[in-house]
Amino acid sequence: MKAFALILIIASFLVGAFLSSLDPQTVNWAFMVPTLGAGLVGLWLHRRAAHSEIRAGRRLADNIQLLGSCLDNVRRNLDAVCARGDDLPVYEARFEIDRLFRDDLSRFAEARESYRAAMECEDFSRQTPFAIRGKHLLIYASCVDELSRALAALKGSVA
Repeated sequence: MKAFALILIIASFLVGAFLSSLDPQTVNWAFMVPTLGAGLVGLWLHRRAAHSEIRAGRRLADNIQLLGSCLDNVRRNLDAVCARGDDLPVYEARFEIDRLFRDDLSRFAEARESYRAAMECEDFSRQTPFAIRGKHLLIYASCVDELSRALAALKGSVA
């Protein structure tokens, strides 16, 4: 789904660039508007696929397991560094800490970030306020579903 969305975005960009290069004075909006619409649909599909990938149950379970194993490795490495105590030269400690902790802390940060993003998106989609007031559109949403509802409401109020 993501590949199709990216191809749609790229194709709409290329078609739009071609259409705008045909005439330096005017743009044929009869062709440009559907092209822009196709690009927006591609963007919507890409974001939707990314959000569903983040919220996938198996990925979240794997990330929770990865968080636990990284914390266990950090604790074990910290115990090893503390046990060495005086055997570890002061100027070499930085390199030893970097060698022991870098991989686990990087994996921990990546897993935590994707887990946090999934939880935020789920909470955000439940509690997202948005409002349409007169001619001004105030949207406090990043989830695509909320945005599509707001645009449908705006289209209804303009007509």
